[in-house]
Amino acid sequence: MWKSKPGLGPAQLSNQLRKENIKISISTVRNILEENGYTPPRAIVKSERILSYEAARPRELIHMDFKHFYIHKQKAFLLILQDDYSRFICSHKLTDAETYD
Repeated sequence: MWKSKPGLGPAQLSNQLRKENIKISISTVRNILEENGYTPPRAIVKSERILSYEAARPRELIHMDFKHFYIHKQKAFLLILQDDYSRFICSHKLTDAETYD
């Protein structure tokens, strides 16, 4: 079966054999294939470059920013706290001055 369909892996071959009423486990198929020259594909591990100003998990780094705008000639400030990892807005506050009090 493997020589007729060389692109199939152990699980796919096990399913093909099952269609022909031959029940065999995937690990048994893998062992038979490896004895006959099959080399399973290996995942390529890429090294991640983590920048110092980049969150690796939620709530590790929070950005705080003010947005200035007017409401009927009255200046207003919107304070926004945003999680760097998920971009989720953690908190917000509408104030009349650019202070966190």
